[in-house]
Amino acid sequence: MEERRNLVDYTNYLGELSKYRKLALSEQDKGLLFRIMNDLDISSQLGSYLKFRDKDNSPEIQTLATRLINYGLIEERKSRLFRGLRKYKLTSLGIFHILYETSSYSPILLKKYRDNIVLQTILYSFFEEETVNSATARLYGVITDYLRQCCKRTAAIMEDIHSSSSDEYEKEMTKNLALELEWNANSLAFKIAIIYTESNIMASNPKSESGDASFTYFELEHRMKEILSKDKKFILLLNKVKDEFGEGCRELDEMK
Repeated sequence: MEERRNLVDYTNYLGELSKYRKLALSEQDKGLLFRIMNDLDISSQLGSYLKFRDKDNSPEIQTLATRLINYGLIEERKSRLFRGLRKYKLTSLGIFHILYETSSYSPILLKKYRDNIVLQTILYSFFEEETVNSATARLYGVITDYLRQCCKRTAAIMEDIHSSSSDEYEKEMTKNLALELEWNANSLAFKIAIIYTESNIMASNPKSESGDASFTYFELEHRMKEILSKDKKFILLLNKVKDEFGEGCRELDEMK
């Protein structure tokens, strides 16, 4: 039997997160982490930049920032506008922490850090940037739930690996994690395909007080369906799931 070729190589993703440790952040830590996450390109907002210059460099902020740096969640980003002014950005572990620990976050995270290895591996391997940027609230919710599940399993297995000193055990668990992440991606494609059937779009269409379906909602989700249909990465994943699902059904049927 021919061995299946995986769509994604998880090696770099797993290597980047090898230092993961579960952290208990204070509310102040979380506040600064989210502030850094939502900070757009500051060079295009000079007025706001100057306004918050002193606040960003207060002793309290610097203490929190130093702690997050020591945790490996953020790193310093040198300012090109003012010498000595400190700005920060999320690291891979910082992105991973937000995806795992937070049920709701701004789409800015997925857009701003799209080149990071974490998002490149578990998200942009399966979707074009336009699809993610155009995601409706419904699709965005499905995607963020998928990302959280990926990070949840990654965190659990990383903690398991750290509890053992066996190299063979680490290799085996790493292999199992890559397989689980692949299954998560397959489940995501299957779920999206089901959600975006015409009947399910209509079934979830909100109704007005008169009982009429919302035409705007239908058009919005139908447009999302069109975008998905033109996304080559997603269609590649969907076809892979279709082939494997079909193969599984045939083999089970043959065993009757």
